[in-house]
Amino acid sequence: MCHPPIVIPSVNIYRDKEKGRYLVQDLMPSPAGGSVECGEPTIVEESEFDSRIAKSVLDSLAKYENRGYVQELERRFLNDRQSLAFAKQHLVVNVAKIPGNRIRLAALQRKGASHIGGVVGGETVIDGVSALEDLPRLLRVAFEKAR
Repeated sequence: MCHPPIVIPSVNIYRDKEKGRYLVQDLMPSPAGGSVECGEPTIVEESEFDSRIAKSVLDSLAKYENRGYVQELERRFLNDRQSLAFAKQHLVVNVAKIPGNRIRLAALQRKGASHIGGVVGGETVIDGVSALEDLPRLLRVAFEKAR
């Protein structure tokens, strides 16, 4: 018997290494399993980070739960060169809502034109109730570990 893929509400946060700004990138469930990026990111400037990042991330997680796959919303790069340039210019932390009203932050590392997990010491789990208060500080720590 086939079961539908397990989908974990999540969002990618990119930090532009040159400009210092952050991109909160919505994700949506993929028909192939897992998640894909969708729509345009929410831009959070460094000067707004402490006041805006937690709400932006939590709003994105809330939208994920009610979003189905819409092919037209899937974010795509024009070519491999553009994708590689973006990956080189940005650090990434994935934030996911996991069972038990918890939030997982995972620092990612670049591999070619994409980012993968596996950063040693790069994962933190917090209680969802304290997320609004704790996310800015813990995201900064995660970005220090991202590669």
